[in-house]
Amino acid sequence: MVRKPTSIPHTAGVYLFKKGSVLLYIGKALDLQKRLASYFRKNVGDKVARLRAEATAVEWSETASDIEALIREAELIRRYVPKYNVLM
Repeated sequence: MVRKPTSIPHTAGVYLFKKGSVLLYIGKALDLQKRLASYFRKNVGDKVARLRAEATAVEWSETASDIEALIREAELIRRYVPKYNVLM
């Protein structure tokens, strides 16, 4: 189970939930701290609860803008096809 990370920046970027070295989910955010905090609330949906239970780490990468985050997210999803990114 992944723990809530500390000292997350208030910047745009992409975030990665991982199980070991395997990517489970890739997302983008205008504010990484606010977005990642939403995954660690008490009342979350089934998908998020399963993701949290399965993930062992969460990482993020800051970007210069939200557009850059969107492009980076799409590139990473295309490259790695994470389990929980089923809609793309």
